[in-house]
Amino acid sequence: MSKQDRSIVSNRKTKRYRLWLILLLLLVLLNLGLGWFRGNAEHSGEAWVVKRVVSGQTIEAQLASDSTEIVQRVRLIGISAPLREQSPWGERAQQRLEKLTNDRKVMLEFDTERKDNSDRLLAYVWLDNRLINAQMIEEGYVLAESLPPNVKYERKFELDQRKARLLEVGIWDTRNPMRLSPKEFRRQSNQNSN
Repeated sequence: MSKQDRSIVSNRKTKRYRLWLILLLLLVLLNLGLGWFRGNAEHSGEAWVVKRVVSGQTIEAQLASDSTEIVQRVRLIGISAPLREQSPWGERAQQRLEKLTNDRKVMLEFDTERKDNSDRLLAYVWLDNRLINAQMIEEGYVLAESLPPNVKYERKFELDQRKARLLEVGIWDTRNPMRLSPKEFRRQSNQNSN
């Protein structure tokens, strides 16, 4: 190998090393920002018991204070989960949400609009001071999707999604990425069925 070739290889290694350092620094700063946010987040809500997980973004729950209360569907605010037909991501999202919440007492925090057009409750789901909506985004099971006027944690969800993309976890895994968003998948499925 000539001196010039060694110099080129050395420069490439140096550039790669600098890129990894910058990426690491960004992740550290992002984690510091998220840690500050988590430490300063205030939430209040109602205690509910999760009876069933319908999908990666919808649960069925009942008020914890009244076991005779009707079980209601609850759509997690700020996320969009892959559809079941989007194999394997839809099933993985549902299984993860099930593992986190099924048969557990959670706090539902409501935002501006309490129900959607399908009469589902719209809520942020808290379990032991963990915002499950954010955790699902951060672990790469769902997409962050802002639906005004319910945008209380919109900025946090965007940061969580950036982190998941940088770390290439779940739907962001470059070896097996989810190629279509749930909205795009639905649109394509509707076009193919017509």
